[in-house]
Amino acid sequence: MSEIYERPEMIKAFLDELEEEIQFLEKCILELETNETTENVIQDIFRAAHTLKGSSSAMGYEKMKLLTHEMENVFDKIRNNLLKVTKPMINLLFKCIDCLTLLKEDFLAHKNETQIEIKHLVHHLKEIQENSLSKKKNI
Repeated sequence: MSEIYERPEMIKAFLDELEEEIQFLEKCILELETNETTENVIQDIFRAAHTLKGSSSAMGYEKMKLLTHEMENVFDKIRNNLLKVTKPMINLLFKCIDCLTLLKEDFLAHKNETQIEIKHLVHHLKEIQENSLSKKKNI
């Protein structure tokens, strides 16, 4: 018996949601880049990353889940004023959006057997978080 998440209608719903959330994340990151940061934008961007993490986890798409989890952690630190938005962070987040798009496209062909590498992005997202913590400790 096939899993519910292997059904064509579930895969289509997942891919449709991915497209919508990736576009929304990109729009919100553009707003962060132009310093139009409001509490609502930060909350929306966190929620979009959280949604992507949850739906990719439900579909068993581990690489997307891991990447969106680390993005969510960065957004959580921003919304809790533990991390300031910087140009290098914005550039990294745009690279993550590009990677999410590639992962989405690759999901169509390979499901969870994607060959797209995310380790470097995850590493840099963690590094941003660790750097913010070490700066706080030195204050």
